[in-house]
Amino acid sequence: MRDENTVLEEYYGNVIRKNVESDMELLAQNKAFEDSMNKPTLTYDDYVVEQLPPAPQATRTGLQREQLDSEGLSANYDRDIANFEAQENRLVYADGKLVDGDEYMKALDDQIEGIESVRVCAIG
Repeated sequence: MRDENTVLEEYYGNVIRKNVESDMELLAQNKAFEDSMNKPTLTYDDYVVEQLPPAPQATRTGLQREQLDSEGLSANYDRDIANFEAQENRLVYADGKLVDGDEYMKALDDQIEGIESVRVCAIG
């Protein structure tokens, strides 16, 4: 017959081994859960759309539209202006600094209108 110390050591050894194994299993489950929660909830494909809806026509003069159409840039221009208009804080990087986008765009529009006025006066 085995002595009491051997039986107790064996019993407690088994208990400790089972506790360690269950702790390791719990830690593995926690790690798997942590990994699943740390994954991004969105992927690149969530941001990609097949086709954006057409942007509204953004040109201010017929001459401007005509020039953009002739260069094949009108759809890109319309999309860029629509994206600009959708921003809350409209800032433009010009001359090495950030300036108010609305003021900058107004200055450009005024220049375009001035050129259009000269064209109308010169050509009729």
